[in-house]
Amino acid sequence: MARPPRMSLLQRFFYVTQTSLRRFDAWTEKHMIGLPNPPLTEEERQGKAREQCVDLWTLTLADHVRFAREAWAEYKDTLREDYEFTEVVRGKVVDFKDTVEEQRAKVDEHLESHHPELKQHINTWKSDIQQSVGDIQQSVDDTTERVKVHVDEMKVQAKDIDVERFHITDAVNALKNRPVVDVKRDVEEWALDKLVVGRATMSAFVEGYKAGKEEELMRETPLLKELAEKATDQHKDFLTAKRNELLQKVADFEPAAPTKQKSLADDDLLKLEKMELSDDEDDFQYTNVDVMDDDDDDDEADFQTVLRNLNKEKDISSTEKAPSPVFKGQSGSGGSNIPSRTISTQVRPSVVDDFIRNFLIKISMPRTLDVFNTEWYELMAKGKLKEEDIGIVPDIYLRNQSLDDQVKALRKQLDETKKITEKAKGTWDKFRHQRDVHKMHHQRVVQEKNSLMDKIKKLRKNIAAYEPLLSELRTKYEVAMKEKMLMRLERDRFMAKTDALEAQVRALEQKDSKGSTSKSSPAKSSGLKKIKKGDTKLPTENAPNPNADKTFDPVQIKRVELVKVFQGHQNSIAAVAFHPKNPVLATVSDDETWKLWSIPTCELIMSGEGHRDWIAGIEFHPRGTHIATSSGDNTIKIWDFVSASCTLTLQDHAHPVWESAFHHDGDFLASASMDHTCKLWDLNTGKCRKTFRGHVDSVNSVCFQPYTVNICTGSGDKTISIWDIRSGLCVQTFYGHQNTCNSVAFSTAGDTIASCDADGFIKLWDVRMVAERATIDGGQQPLNSVAFDKSGQVVVAASDDGMIKMCNARTFEYVSDLKGHDGPVQSVKFDPVGRYIASASSDCTFRLWT
Repeated sequence: MARPPRMSLLQRFFYVTQTSLRRFDAWTEKHMIGLPNPPLTEEERQGKAREQCVDLWTLTLADHVRFAREAWAEYKDTLREDYEFTEVVRGKVVDFKDTVEEQRAKVDEHLESHHPELKQHINTWKSDIQQSVGDIQQSVDDTTERVKVHVDEMKVQAKDIDVERFHITDAVNALKNRPVVDVKRDVEEWALDKLVVGRATMSAFVEGYKAGKEEELMRETPLLKELAEKATDQHKDFLTAKRNELLQKVADFEPAAPTKQKSLADDDLLKLEKMELSDDEDDFQYTNVDVMDDDDDDDEADFQTVLRNLNKEKDISSTEKAPSPVFKGQSGSGGSNIPSRTISTQVRPSVVDDFIRNFLIKISMPRTLDVFNTEWYELMAKGKLKEEDIGIVPDIYLRNQSLDDQVKALRKQLDETKKITEKAKGTWDKFRHQRDVHKMHHQRVVQEKNSLMDKIKKLRKNIAAYEPLLSELRTKYEVAMKEKMLMRLERDRFMAKTDALEAQVRALEQKDSKGSTSKSSPAKSSGLKKIKKGDTKLPTENAPNPNADKTFDPVQIKRVELVKVFQGHQNSIAAVAFHPKNPVLATVSDDETWKLWSIPTCELIMSGEGHRDWIAGIEFHPRGTHIATSSGDNTIKIWDFVSASCTLTLQDHAHPVWESAFHHDGDFLASASMDHTCKLWDLNTGKCRKTFRGHVDSVNSVCFQPYTVNICTGSGDKTISIWDIRSGLCVQTFYGHQNTCNSVAFSTAGDTIASCDADGFIKLWDVRMVAERATIDGGQQPLNSVAFDKSGQVVVAASDDGMIKMCNARTFEYVSDLKGHDGPVQSVKFDPVGRYIASASSDCTFRLWT
């Protein structure tokens, strides 16, 4: 068996790697489903492997070294190319910087020498920008400081929350670790203290009650009587009813007393008469001071208490003579036996108000007592006192019970507090995490803010450096374009003079050759001058249409694409028009100016201004020497390219003029106005030759039928009319639009009219059959302008939705849109050759499509 050749370590590595890849490819082709190519056969796989893979058995270390050197050489060549390209770019950048510095120095020198005020304004503007940048930086720094302060406050609050949480935790742990015996002992000590206080309070109450009773007996007018009089004045009706009830109770109580009780001493009867309830005293009425729900038993007990107190005073006064207490069942006087009567006494709990009264009497505060009684009974009468406010003075055992209940309630609150503490701990952890996240986001925002501020500063510096240069270059460009236009006009003027001189030379030569005919020529020439000085003769018949029998290639609708976008005016562009012979485009705008542009570069050739209001329409003269502009100042102006000025102003309309159109001979002009009329103007005399009346709304569009004596008008009264300029009469009227007709246009052959309205519909009309051919839906938005291409097979319309609608006039289908404008499209036109489409929009731009 042949022994395989000895392999180096690198060869073995390549061998193992290549073998593994081959096995993996084979397994993938066999097992994987959905591979892009079908699996290869074994023979194809071996042949392909021989083609793509290198037999590593034949490679030596020298081969590997050679391969590495070749790869390194290719890498160095790539690096050298990159380095050379970098050096070239660096050199161009340096040259550009030098050029910019030179231009900047020139601009500064020019400004300092010629425009010092502008230089001063620029410096002022720079200082304002720097100041605004400083203000922005200051505001950013202030905001950063405030954010830092808020973060510090949050940190302090977080520390306070931690401290409170630790205190609560310590209290809870201390309560948990404390034995029940200690808690019980503390409660007992507290209860004992309260008991001592309660006993002292009761003793003071008893002493105060005795002292108050003695002082009450010494008063001339009893205190209760004064209080009753005050309360009676406020609640007379209620107290009267209550007094009657008390009298009834007294009547019920008197028979129950022993009959021998009347044998009292005269002094005792005299005392009883002083406290007797009598109906004759109208100025004194007893009242039930307590307005709470008192039952009859309490009233009877109170009455018995009063009788016992009076009898006690009688006993005290009679003890000096013969001690015989009445309420113990002994005889009162004279040996008469009074039946014994057992009286049981009990200590009734004292109510809070009596306790306070006794205390005030004890310390000799009568005025305070009067004020207290007045306010107390007033609150009771109004029902503002609660049961817990006017209850009895609590007993010590009941107090212990209530304290036990309070302890249980506090323990329950402690458990709830534990739960709340746990929730607060989780919430605090969440807040701390959110704080860290917000801090991180804040740092990121600060970094991005700083980078953006640096970029803004750099951009502002670049803008400030390039702005004067751009303005100067723009001014130079406009001056150069004007000079170029003037040179062209001079060239055309010299060419016209040359043609005139050549014509004169030819005329002189003919004069020398024909002497007889020269006598009649002055008469003829004078006759032409007279005709020009008078009104131009109206055309009598239609001229032959050179495009009637020709066929032109239609525009490929689906291949139309945007060529150029240019912002040529400072306000909305209302209309565009192509020069009939040269690649020149004219535009008019609401900024009261018109401009001529070269196409397709869109370089400014000429501009003019003179209208006092917006300009709505523009039209080239058939020979291309003049343009007509119609304006909102009710005039039409004719501008001459040679003299670069307005040569004629037509002003006979009473309202703004929308459009104008030249006759193919160039001697007449038709105009459409908001005053419901269309006028025909003689350009040689500047007079209005015909006025076409018949529309009942604004005439929005006008155009001549090619090489005929007919004009077509579209009006806001939803109709389209054809007029004969010779007679001034309406030849035909087309009905079919449901809304305002905004624009009309003839095909090149003159046999079809296209019109568009404010509902977004395009209608095609057959002039010969005087009928509607088709209606094409152009969308929901109004259509402002319509135009045919040179073949008459493609119709385009300008829409308010910012698009141009492309339609097939042969199949009557809506094909596609041209999108690009940012505002409503006001006008659209084909160039005479059929190569370009021009559109004007309210976004202050016009666009070229091809």
